[in-house]
Amino acid sequence: IRAESDIRISLLEQGYSMGEVKTFEQQYSGAKAIIASDLSHEYALFVQDLLTVRIGRTPTTEELVAFANKIISNYDTAKAYTINIIGTQQYLENLVRARTTAEEVEDIEWGNSNG
Repeated sequence: IRAESDIRISLLEQGYSMGEVKTFEQQYSGAKAIIASDLSHEYALFVQDLLTVRIGRTPTTEELVAFANKIISNYDTAKAYTINIIGTQQYLENLVRARTTAEEVEDIEWGNSNG
């Protein structure tokens, strides 16, 4: 169950570098601060610097807001998938704990809501 959960979580991270993955929370917090017009927030500055390097110049306010919205959208989508994956993992682990025989445990499959 945990191996399957790990596989599914790793699929969410495909296409991102380790640096990107390690800064998801900073990017999200910074993006939220930008949308709230708190441009002096530490992580808002992180996101602004990231975009500046990405495009090779200081971004316009519109570009910064669009980038922040993209970060928020991507984060929220990944969060929803992560909740589903981890919730399913925990549900299946509870099923395993409630079973009394090896055969009952072997019948539990990912995606089978009846376990």
